[in-house]
Amino acid sequence: MENECRSNIIKLHEFIESWLKGSADKNKQVFQYFEDTLHSDFTIVHPSGELQTKDQITNDLWSAYGVKSETFCIKISDIILRDITDTLCLLNYEEHQEGNETTTRISSVTFKKSEIGNNFLWFHLHETWR
Repeated sequence: MENECRSNIIKLHEFIESWLKGSADKNKQVFQYFEDTLHSDFTIVHPSGELQTKDQITNDLWSAYGVKSETFCIKISDIILRDITDTLCLLNYEEHQEGNETTTRISSVTFKKSEIGNNFLWFHLHETWR
């Protein structure tokens, strides 16, 4: 369970990087991966304090296809398990974005067990600038 959640963090950010760079194919089938990793009640609090729902973040990411340069990259580090139950997993991690500018976010993510199947979905993400 913990390893699945750790892997989810890395894989989702690899997808986001490829999407923003425009190196992934831009079609609904490819993008479905992103949508399928998020719980239907997913929320994100951005470093700015803006709160978005699943529908809002998926619409924004779809529109952001190819907005970053080829040198853009996202690196994930310091994944720390905070708590885990049968249905929830809470982790902290650092997200480093490099390209025209370099930024670091410290994030707390809660994964929730899917009602269908045994996989864990992104339920809540809170990011803050470092």
